[in-house]
Amino acid sequence: MRKRELVHYLTRAEELGVEPNFFMSLPYLRLSNVKCVEDQGWIWLRDRHWCLFPPLPTKEDVVMGIYPVNKIWALFPEDKATINGHRTFLDWQYVFTPASFKNMSGSLWEVFRKNCRKWPTRNPGWIYTNEEPSGSEAGLLMADWLERKGSAALDGELLIRFAYFEDDPDIFKKYLYNKEGKLVAINAWDMNWMYINYRVCMVDTNEPFLDEFARWLFYTDEDVLKTGKLVNDGGTLDNPGLERFKDKMNPVEKEAIYSWSK
Repeated sequence: MRKRELVHYLTRAEELGVEPNFFMSLPYLRLSNVKCVEDQGWIWLRDRHWCLFPPLPTKEDVVMGIYPVNKIWALFPEDKATINGHRTFLDWQYVFTPASFKNMSGSLWEVFRKNCRKWPTRNPGWIYTNEEPSGSEAGLLMADWLERKGSAALDGELLIRFAYFEDDPDIFKKYLYNKEGKLVAINAWDMNWMYINYRVCMVDTNEPFLDEFARWLFYTDEDVLKTGKLVNDGGTLDNPGLERFKDKMNPVEKEAIYSWSK
């Protein structure tokens, strides 16, 4: 068994035409401190306890689905490989079309359309920019958001590194300030060969309907639109309220992601 660079797994997945799950990007893997290994015609990612995603064959004569590991944390979306073992539901995966947020016409958009307009109507003079706030200002917003979200915030340390502290050219961030210049929201995202991955939407939790507006800003951002990619907005973390919220944003795909064990 030999170590490989993380990018080798992602490159092989792209070569094989794999639809990536939400966790498959180089910045996410770097910040998660996982390892990439190759052995006997297979390449995969692992941490101390799990193989993160399905191992991929490095040779054409290796059969997909007959994995050289005992358990996998996250299969590919709607993985239909014929494998022996047990699947356990991990989370949903929502995929959106950014261009659809520019119009939002019709009854299906009624709730989100109305709600995303409330905060800017009540708070004129806002600014959305890539100009970074001070560390103390960002820290206060992130700490409050994480405290309010509690268990709904998956891996808080990783999220705050995405939102502010990580200086990585493959992580993109923008910040929303109110008319007084106070930081009220942070958006952060990265990409893989198929999707933009919407990693962070942190808002001032004392501001009603700010979450909707911050998300609308992300989806209608020219930096997002010009890529031509769909957006993978992750799952719901077993939160029924978050599931209802994302359902009302009219995803083009809502796919189940499973864990697997022999």
